[in-house]
Amino acid sequence: MSMTINQVESEEEARHASERLTRLMAQGHLTYETVHQHHDGSPVPTEVSARLILWEGQLAIMSICRDITERKRIHQSRLAAMGEMVSAIAHQWRQPLATLGMIIQRAHAVASMQGLTPAYMDEFKVNSMRQIRYMSETIDEFSKFYRLEKQKEPFSPLSCINDATKLFESQFTRSGIIVKIQSEDCDEMLVNGFSNEFKQVILNLMGNARDAILERRNSNGEPENGQIGIQITACGDSAMAIDISDNGCGIPPEVAPRIFAHYFTTKEKSGGTGIGLYMSRMIIEDRLEGHLRLVQGHEGATFRIELPLEK
Repeated sequence: MSMTINQVESEEEARHASERLTRLMAQGHLTYETVHQHHDGSPVPTEVSARLILWEGQLAIMSICRDITERKRIHQSRLAAMGEMVSAIAHQWRQPLATLGMIIQRAHAVASMQGLTPAYMDEFKVNSMRQIRYMSETIDEFSKFYRLEKQKEPFSPLSCINDATKLFESQFTRSGIIVKIQSEDCDEMLVNGFSNEFKQVILNLMGNARDAILERRNSNGEPENGQIGIQITACGDSAMAIDISDNGCGIPPEVAPRIFAHYFTTKEKSGGTGIGLYMSRMIIEDRLEGHLRLVQGHEGATFRIELPLEK
């Protein structure tokens, strides 16, 4: 007997509905996630809270449906960011692990040929612990990045940018990309908000700049030296601007109006989710009360962040 995909999906939905009803009857209440359809046919992630009630002497089910689209987008964004972080950790650890391996192999060779002296053992200990300490500090840095912040606090955008750049430093170096940060009398300026969320925006924009540089290099061999420029300037006494530029492939004019739309991506082949720029703008505008926009340049692309200063 053959079954169509629709038949299989219908039977699966019926089975889930039956299981949910059984649990509801046993517990008296139930909360679950499902997917409903918008009137235009698009899927809507939904959280359903159901409860058994008495209605005019009859047992009835009261349900409240909540659209959780934004929650799902935020979750997807954090998963994507975590993937970037895992990749960054791999790059950060590759060199010290290789160095540690060479130190151990050299110690074995020295022991086999001429014996290990106290001086050599001291050197072995110092060099090994240096590599281990570096790897431990890397884990601490990434742990801080994912610390949840419950309330707004003043933070330095320049300090956050330096921290974010440090996380991806080894990746940029291996890709032949130089990051140059310029701050025009903005070193002491503070912004009120969530520093880790701001770092996530910076990492996303820098990651996009890296991808654009590599895409241009793969298509025509240029630029040999990738460049990402971050310039911080004051906008009077009440705001600051942060321009993140690159010498990558740029953004075509016909695509530019849609880049901040959710689920829009030009990286389908490489697994782009289309939520990075959408989430970045939401963080800047909703959480930090600023603005994020694209500024087309003569080469590559420039994204400008404008933030109100801490009063």
